[in-house]
Amino acid sequence: MFVIHVGVVAFNLGYEFDFTLLVLAAVAGLFYYIGFVLERAECNWFVGIRTPWTLESDAVWQRTHRLGGRLFKLTALFALVALVGAACRRWWSAQVFEPHPLRPWGRPNETVFGGALLLSETNMTTC
Repeated sequence: MFVIHVGVVAFNLGYEFDFTLLVLAAVAGLFYYIGFVLERAECNWFVGIRTPWTLESDAVWQRTHRLGGRLFKLTALFALVALVGAACRRWWSAQVFEPHPLRPWGRPNETVFGGALLLSETNMTTC
C-alpha cells in the first residue's frame, strides 16, 4: 500500500511513469517476502498453508511450507522478468512507432498513423 501511495503522490506531483509497472514491481516484492516468511513459518493455526495434513504433522508442515515459499519466490522472479519485458517492449515500441523528432514524417519510407507503421517507397508525408 505504501508503494501505491508513493506512486499516486509522485504522479500527481508531475512525474510521468507507467503505473502498472510500479504495481507489478510492488507485487513481485510482496510475493518474494511472502515466500521468505512462508519458508520460516512454524506450525500454527493462523499463518501458513493450513490443511488437515499440515496441521497433523510437523514434517508435512515444513515440507509444504518450504515448497510454498520456493514457489512464491519463483512467482516473484517471473513477475520481475515480465516487468523487464514490459519495460523493454514499451521502449522498443516507442522507438519504432514514434516519429523521429528531427523528421516529423517518421523514418525514411515510413509514415506513423494511429499506432500503425505504414511503409511505402516514396511516402515522405504524414497522413
